[in-house]
Amino acid sequence: MQSLLLALNIFIATHTDYPIVNKYPEVITLSQQDMHWKYYGCKGEARYMEKNCRRSYDKFTAIGLYDSKNKVIYISKEFKENNPRWVTNSVILHELVHYLQDLAGVLKDSSICRGLKEVKAYRLQQKYLEEKQINFYKSINVNELFIRSMLADCHMS
Repeated sequence: MQSLLLALNIFIATHTDYPIVNKYPEVITLSQQDMHWKYYGCKGEARYMEKNCRRSYDKFTAIGLYDSKNKVIYISKEFKENNPRWVTNSVILHELVHYLQDLAGVLKDSSICRGLKEVKAYRLQQKYLEEKQINFYKSINVNELFIRSMLADCHMS
């Protein structure tokens, strides 16, 4: 996994001003339900009590998450099992961008809109997949409107 993270980091560094680093986050595969609980911070009994925790996890569509507190990338087990390696690697790349943003202090910088942080990760993921001649939109089930909508809040603040 470390060699994959290094290769993805080199790709990111080639296309951005983020550096090549010598320490990488752990990458853990979780079920879609566990991803849902991680995203909403559901622990113990809260999984059954809090509104967001009780939501149907089958509607939860995140395929990757970066946990800045624990420096861990989570990847959906179901997504990984049902997609080619390059597509799963692109999700790891997307989350690795967030890790590098975290190291650079960008994630905690409230003056930078969250949408800008996400769009940067999506555009690098798109470039990575296009270099492999894989359709970005079909492979992760998004469209351009979804990506652009992330910037809407940035222009309102």
